[in-house]
Amino acid sequence: MDHAGLCVNAGKAPVVRSADGSYDCRAIKTKTVTERDALSDIIARYAKPVLKDGDILFICEKMVACAQGRAFPVDSIRAGRIARMLGGGAVLIVDANDLGVRVLGKSNCKLDESQISLLLRQNPLGQSDESTPMGILRPIW
Repeated sequence: MDHAGLCVNAGKAPVVRSADGSYDCRAIKTKTVTERDALSDIIARYAKPVLKDGDILFICEKMVACAQGRAFPVDSIRAGRIARMLGGGAVLIVDANDLGVRVLGKSNCKLDESQISLLLRQNPLGQSDESTPMGILRPIW
């Protein structure tokens, strides 16, 4: 795996496994995201250059809320526009912390939320000052 632009936060595993297979699990470092940022611009600048076909991009819900300048009810969060911008890749919006993982939105209804939660249970984006609000799951074939 080409690791340019990707990182593994301290104490996190670079490879995760579930019943669906093994995945490289990397975080994407960004600048601090505020309400002055367009989410699509942040994704285009930091995620798009490192994404490959078959990758699953996961985005923390806090980054979405920060870029929107407010919090939204879970049911109103959609990943569709971002997914269209990225082409064939899948996009997830997740609430992951050291207590658990919730998938709040997904661009592909075929993604198994229980498997995604299992893959992200280590909270790969971190819980502190890592500045890594996005990450990828890349299948290892």
